[in-house]
Amino acid sequence: MAAEETKAEPAPPGPGAAPGAEQEVVAFAGGLRGRRAAQLGCGAGVDCVCLAAAGCRLVVGVDADGAALAEARRRAARAEVADRCLFVEADPLAVAADELLERAAAFERARGRGAAAAWRFDAAVDRRGLERLWARDADGAARLLAGLLRPGAEVFSLSGNANEYRPYADGAASLTCAELCSCLPPPCFELRSLRECRFDGPAALAPPPLAWRAVFRRTPAAWAAPDPGDGDDDGASGTPTAASARASTSRG
Repeated sequence: MAAEETKAEPAPPGPGAAPGAEQEVVAFAGGLRGRRAAQLGCGAGVDCVCLAAAGCRLVVGVDADGAALAEARRRAARAEVADRCLFVEADPLAVAADELLERAAAFERARGRGAAAAWRFDAAVDRRGLERLWARDADGAARLLAGLLRPGAEVFSLSGNANEYRPYADGAASLTCAELCSCLPPPCFELRSLRECRFDGPAALAPPPLAWRAVFRRTPAAWAAPDPGDGDDDGASGTPTAASARASTSRG
């Protein structure tokens, strides 16, 4: 990844300077050419198709909504990337990492792209999936991602930002800085980058709601559930600084 991903970042100077969610996903996808990526809670496949169109050799999207996945497959076909997009209908909190990896490997073998050795994903992309899964099971999504990703792999996440007190159009939850960090906690994950951006939204939402844009890295450490006693929120009252973000990642 680029050098600016190596530490937590300050927020842009004002709402007009905050980039939109689509720009952020496209920028991250640009560094994944020839690699494998996954998305838990992929919905209609917008991000998965973006990743495949950017050059990913394989993108696996998981979602429990069969109608959304049908649209995702149509979207991939229209973009002519269906041979690199696998959509799995399953609750992300009820599927095993080994099962997804085997299905992904079988998908590649069926297309003449079998690997000589076992592999895990190079990246995962999240757009408001972590916050929904976190609300249901604080450890479930992190445990699954830990099993899917190789050491050094990155998780790009766009989550609702609780710094902005107003309801989201879809009624979805939003996260404080500490809650976001606890979604993918150390020692298995480390925060590399954190800043504010804004979701893309209808003109009626002006400006669109705030988002957290975060990049986590999968470490070589084995998965271990975090200590539930560490719940202080250094960033709840405002935009987290580099120091507060690093403090959040030190909790375990």
